[in-house]
Amino acid sequence: MESFERVGSNNFTFENCPLLRTVVYLPTTAPTDWTAASLTYVPDLQEYSDPYSSINNASIIEMITWNVNEFQYTGNSPSLPSYVNNVAGYEVTFNTGDVELEKNVGTWSTYIPATFMSENGSFDVKIPFRYTIKQVPLTVKVENATRLYGEENPAFKISYSGFVGNDNESMLSSLPMARTSATPQSKVGDYTILLSGAVSPNYSIQYEPGILTVAKAPLSAKVNDARKTYG
Repeated sequence: MESFERVGSNNFTFENCPLLRTVVYLPTTAPTDWTAASLTYVPDLQEYSDPYSSINNASIIEMITWNVNEFQYTGNSPSLPSYVNNVAGYEVTFNTGDVELEKNVGTWSTYIPATFMSENGSFDVKIPFRYTIKQVPLTVKVENATRLYGEENPAFKISYSGFVGNDNESMLSSLPMARTSATPQSKVGDYTILLSGAVSPNYSIQYEPGILTVAKAPLSAKVNDARKTYG
């Protein structure tokens, strides 16, 4: 039924077809006033809800049920997961050669060309594949540092843990910044180094703060030589 645009009207489409048990619809979206038979196979159940009429206690069955539709970000496009072929008596093969799945975090939808084959013939159809790619954690850490009282704060060293594949800090749309409350005049002691500002659509950012230790500055005292005349 690949070229059908409209199926019947007034509930009479299959009125005199008591032996009809299976109907297979191939368009991605349902025809106008479409009718469900006892077993009605459709490529995209989301687009085929609420048939106009039905016979023989009709049940509407999606041709393919995907077993997985959520993935973790890996830096690469996900592979098609395992599936259940619901079309009894047919084997299915997928042609993914012209299909490129999105690899970045988000919720995506595409159609995969498929061929269903049996001894009675075959038909081609596009099967929907809707999937979500989730963020993975990325830890941003600032290393501990030490300076002397009265000195300026050093440049803080930042490291990363959790990048996948060939990803690096260039994948961040905004780089992290390190800050501390310590100034050159701050007293000797430990001060927390905080991180903020890192942004990436593919990573959930976690921060590990560091410690800036302000140490005593060296201080020397000298007594100048002196002379005195006797008496």
